[in-house]
Amino acid sequence: MRRLKIFWILLVFILFILPVQGYSETSLEKEWWYEKLKGLSIEEKLKNGFPDFDYIRALVEFEEKYIVKDENIKRQIFEKTKDKVLSKIKELFVKYPETQKEFANFSYFLERGDYDIRYFSFMKLNDNYYFAIKDIDYCTRILTYDVKNDKFLILLVNDQKILYYGDREESLKFILKMLYFLTCPEISCPLNLKRYCSNDIWKIVRNKKDGFSQCYFFLPDSLPKNIDTLWIKRLYVVGQGFKILKIGNEVFIYLGVCKMHDCTNKFYEILYNPFTDTCYGKVILKSKKKESYCTNNIDENIKYLFEILDFEFLFLGDF
Repeated sequence: MRRLKIFWILLVFILFILPVQGYSETSLEKEWWYEKLKGLSIEEKLKNGFPDFDYIRALVEFEEKYIVKDENIKRQIFEKTKDKVLSKIKELFVKYPETQKEFANFSYFLERGDYDIRYFSFMKLNDNYYFAIKDIDYCTRILTYDVKNDKFLILLVNDQKILYYGDREESLKFILKMLYFLTCPEISCPLNLKRYCSNDIWKIVRNKKDGFSQCYFFLPDSLPKNIDTLWIKRLYVVGQGFKILKIGNEVFIYLGVCKMHDCTNKFYEILYNPFTDTCYGKVILKSKKKESYCTNNIDENIKYLFEILDFEFLFLGDF
């Protein structure tokens, strides 16, 4: 009888008391990486890119645990709240007149109905949802909407600096940082890599003398022979352009493309280090299940990096 009583006391403690004290599974503050990352300067991140692969691992864990991937849930949240978001943007114009020019695009496209969920990243923490709205053209304006409290967390980046936070609460600022880096992992284009920042990316890809071009046509060895790759080789693809990433002391050029008219099912991603002439590739196929095939030289660190880039690229995959 006494053992049974002890059992019930322990059960109540585990199920009810620990979560109240902040030990619940979804408590952001108790994650192993929260203390390490929350104090990092976002200005330094914007200036230097990702500092190390540990940060990427943290982003992967954050994304796996908190980012909403169910398209139906995302659509429901978006349809339910988009009018409130538009109203809040217009309130910003009144409260902060200097933001009108910066956030006019969001208002314009929401009113026209051009915005949809592919421009959002959704997060669930405890019983609340947040979603980040990425500027269509640039990663310089991020609005994160707090659904439960009906308010914005706002990040405006100009000349590599934060101009405005919509909320000073530390945990909310942390959420904003994480959503920002998941949505916009690239850094400013270095002068010695300016050719990769031009709009004519396919001219570079077709140039057989360029290291990135050779990287592009170097398909993963693990790819089964029966899988069609002609769409890759013939450049029958759609892409958003190069991204320049800095990982510690290494720089990578990233390109994510999908098969034209089949952008929900077939993807190809390339990472190229121009200074070591190292190439990594990944093919992703989505039909009944998601399959991926990588070049043989990929180590754990590069796998983590691809996972972060997968999130951003597949998030905007429906062209």
